Amino acid sequence: MPANTSTILGTEFGRIANAMQKLGSGRMWICIRDSLGTAITDEQFVPFPIVKDSTLKDDFAEEFAEDEGGDQYPQEGKRTVELSGTTAQRDQPTLELSTKTLRGLYVAILKEQSSRPVNGKYQYLYIPLAKMTPNLEVKFPGGEIGWKFNPQPAPSAFTVDLSTIGITDAKVTLTGTVSIATGEYYAFHEQAI
Repeated sequence: MPANTSTILGTEFGRIANAMQKLGSGRMWICIRDSLGTAITDEQFVPFPIVKDSTLKDDFAEEFAEDEGGDQYPQEGKRTVELSGTTAQRDQPTLELSTKTLRGLYVAILKEQSSRPVNGKYQYLYIPLAKMTPNLEVKFPGGEIGWKFNPQPAPSAFTVDLSTIGITDAKVTLTGTVSIATGEYYAFHEQAI
């Protein structure tokens, strides 16, 4: 274990200088799904328009239960998960993506989180089920197109074999599996070089 790290519940964390990187990647892929997360297409992912920036938000509202004496006890409230961003391209198919092409459809998402390795690995975000918000947002002066996906809790456990989903333009050859438990929204995958 490197200096300045600890292990809690089997996970190593701490101050790891090699993990300090400017992250981001313009690569993201989607696959059309039904509302149960089953692939409608042949399980092949297709490229999403080039991503200029993206944000993953996972918020738990904190609520309080109160006993008869007025003491309050914190509890987890509603969980909200959102993947949003901006595309770096402005063409008609990209303009119509949220309002026509993907309107009302569910997708699975694989987002490359880093175009350079972090600690010798590339990082990916996998969302098994999400719905695109049917809003068009064009940002000027650059004309970038904003987008937002609302991930849904997995209706059942998922295990995806990354070597079979048809992605050939990732920074590294994808292998291994990503597993998501019932009720979870996403998982991270690290792929060794």
